[in-house]
Amino acid sequence: MEGPIITVDVSKDSCHYQPFIENGHPMRKPKQLSATNDGFQKLGQTIKDLEAKTEREDIPVIFEATGVYHRPLQKYLEDHKRRYYIISPLLSATYHKTDLHSNKTDALDCAHIAKAYYCEKGLRQYQVQPQEYKRLYQLSRLYESELVHLRKRKVSLRSMLDI
Repeated sequence: MEGPIITVDVSKDSCHYQPFIENGHPMRKPKQLSATNDGFQKLGQTIKDLEAKTEREDIPVIFEATGVYHRPLQKYLEDHKRRYYIISPLLSATYHKTDLHSNKTDALDCAHIAKAYYCEKGLRQYQVQPQEYKRLYQLSRLYESELVHLRKRKVSLRSMLDI
């Protein structure tokens, strides 16, 4: 992958973000933003600044999947029709371990996420699943939990019949 990007290291209360013009060339140092609408407005302004500087449009945002903490950022990007990639934390960690001195800081995490984006082949843009698939997923989880309960009840019944 190539071109300008913005990487975001998402954590519980805040995020660190850093724009990259190309691989290994950040536009500036990472900055911190709060996971609120005002904080995401700063991110939107940074995206516009990077688009103006590189004369490109539709700059992607790349971040790690962090449980529920990345959901506000994801919602903001979907609402503003921005392109984004969600990468696995394991993928990012493999690029983190390639450094000679692998210190873990929020500022360096943005660079590792960028390295994962630029070096990894076959990354696909995140696409929202249709509602039908979400419903099927929920029903499948419900079915699996009911099977677990059924097995427990069968074991209990058999133990009572053996008395």
